[in-house]
Amino acid sequence: MIRVEENHFINHLVQDYLIPESIRETNPILAGGSILYLYLNYSDESSFNSRCLKSYLQKMKRLSVKKDLSTYYRLGGSIIKNGFSGDIDIWYSSNEDFDQAMAAIKTSCRERNSTNWAVTYDRGRDHAARSGDFLQGVREIQIIKKIAESPEDLISSFDIANSMIAWQDGKLYVDSRLDEAFSDGEVRYVNNPFNNPLVKEMTIGSKLFNALRLFKYAKRYNLSFSKEIDEVILKVFLEAEDIDLEKYDKQIEVASSHYGKRYASINTVKSMIHSLAANFPHWYVMNTFREENLAFFVALEKSELSTVTDFVKRALGAKEEAAITFSF
Repeated sequence: MIRVEENHFINHLVQDYLIPESIRETNPILAGGSILYLYLNYSDESSFNSRCLKSYLQKMKRLSVKKDLSTYYRLGGSIIKNGFSGDIDIWYSSNEDFDQAMAAIKTSCRERNSTNWAVTYDRGRDHAARSGDFLQGVREIQIIKKIAESPEDLISSFDIANSMIAWQDGKLYVDSRLDEAFSDGEVRYVNNPFNNPLVKEMTIGSKLFNALRLFKYAKRYNLSFSKEIDEVILKVFLEAEDIDLEKYDKQIEVASSHYGKRYASINTVKSMIHSLAANFPHWYVMNTFREENLAFFVALEKSELSTVTDFVKRALGAKEEAAITFSF
């Protein structure tokens, strides 16, 4: 079920800081990591996070009037650190709104890249300075080319429960499965792309891309994998071990669905396998990790996964040592 609510503080943050002034009247839909971050941290206006950010933004506003932002930075800046990351994704409900936004945003932001999926703009240093650490490192806005008829339709198309939230015209749209997933401390699928009957077979590149997205959510929000995703991750590791990349052409599809189609070189896919291996310790310490899975990783031969074998051997050795210690 999708809940619709208004939150004055989040509306203030979206309208005054996330959306460039040039496109505020184009009825944008915000979804993805930007609005999720605001919801998780500032949906309770009386919370510690909200009070700290309100105080910080008020100080920044006073100093910006005096054109003396550097003073506040020298005094220690904000306690708001390392929260907001990634870019800001914007959809539109009609071609007319999309066209209006594309014409308007060029007056305030510089185009950086255009693909079949989105047009990416640089929001500029002036905007970043005005918002200070709250938007630390956030320079890019992506205007998505695919039309979303409504916020409800948009979030219903997402594959991960933890991302099912959107904002439009002063209202938050939150799927109850998002709240349940975060409450239980898990990353969960609602539309598992690995079981999509419309996809004949996912390439190893697509599987790696999806697995790394799952790890991104888990690490960013300190979550474990659901049982369903735990099984997906195991299969991706084992397939990465067995795959012969040399049989592929130079370009391998690494993403599809609402992300559009993206391709990568064999070397990039090898790098993705390295990244998957680097995430193994994060998987191992999850509450839902099954100890019996360790047996699958004792004798991996692919060089890109060698760090996994080393980690597992140390983990098993530590278990044996602990068992001997406690047996006396």
